[in-house]
Amino acid sequence: MLLLSTLTALTLLFACKQEAAQASPATATSAAPAPAPTSAVLASGSKTVVAGKATEKKVDFNGDGKTDRYEVITTDRDNDGLGFVRELHFYTEGEDTPWYVSEKAVLSTEHGGMMGDPLEGISHTEKGVVRIDHFGGSRDKWKYTHTYRWQEGDFKLIGATIITDTPCEKTGELDYNLSTGKANYTLETVDCTNSTTKPEKSVKKLAFIRMTSPPSMKTYEIGTTKVQVPQMDVSVYY
Repeated sequence: MLLLSTLTALTLLFACKQEAAQASPATATSAAPAPAPTSAVLASGSKTVVAGKATEKKVDFNGDGKTDRYEVITTDRDNDGLGFVRELHFYTEGEDTPWYVSEKAVLSTEHGGMMGDPLEGISHTEKGVVRIDHFGGSRDKWKYTHTYRWQEGDFKLIGATIITDTPCEKTGELDYNLSTGKANYTLETVDCTNSTTKPEKSVKKLAFIRMTSPPSMKTYEIGTTKVQVPQMDVSVYY
């Protein structure tokens, strides 16, 4: 009788656990990643033609004789707390399948720090040069402008302009042509000790050469490559 009672109790306990598991799916769903909020998307839906509007200036980026367009896609992939990963897609006009995709060219949705979304805009010239502008920071501000051109079967980074600004301390600007290696750096120091409206300023300018191979839009990590400015104790990451 004791054995029978024990078996009956174990059977009832197992059945109760099964019912509890079936009635409580929250444990399984709570571990699932939250979907990307609609505010992370540049426009309604998951993609949009961004600033510069590929339709304003008809252009054939890759030289195949067909007009192209581009879109920024906001994915639902989190970038280590810096918002959602973005992709830049290039299409032949009238087609839905991209012929080129970069996951690096556009910073994620909250990569601007205290400034939030860093993407200021994307535009292009009639000769097919693509320009991407980012802005961010907190007290120390930064502005990135990167330009790309289709050459050697790929979009290559051909130019970078980096501006950094610390109020009442200094402003630096690097203008770097990766195609020619020519670089210009301007450093303006600011002293607001006596007046914030009319601070004391001094400017230094330097031109120098730094040869490098223009990297691919698909692999280049924005803001990770260092330029050491000669004759100045300054490092700039473009």
